[in-house]
Amino acid sequence: LGLSLDPFPAEWLAQLWEAVAPRAALSMSQQLFEPDREAEMALHYLENIEGTQLLLQVFRVHLCTSLEALAQDVSDSGNLAHLRMLRDRAVAACLAAFSGGY
Repeated sequence: LGLSLDPFPAEWLAQLWEAVAPRAALSMSQQLFEPDREAEMALHYLENIEGTQLLLQVFRVHLCTSLEALAQDVSDSGNLAHLRMLRDRAVAACLAAFSGGY
């Protein structure tokens, strides 16, 4: 997992933030979010996805949420090496199971 969680260096973003002059959103030539178009795209996606793909995505989201909750519980409960070991095993098993390029 050699990828950074931050897509851009913080220093570069801070410099860029200071260098760019502020502009009102109304002066932008294109809307950043078009609700009707986005809803249409979401519905089109749901109409065309296979059931197994949808279930796999729902399972991955649920698994990720459960692992985050487990990690939070382990960090909140203090220095419990056994719980940390179980958390690390669960994360490793999930990474191994989903590294098949799906």
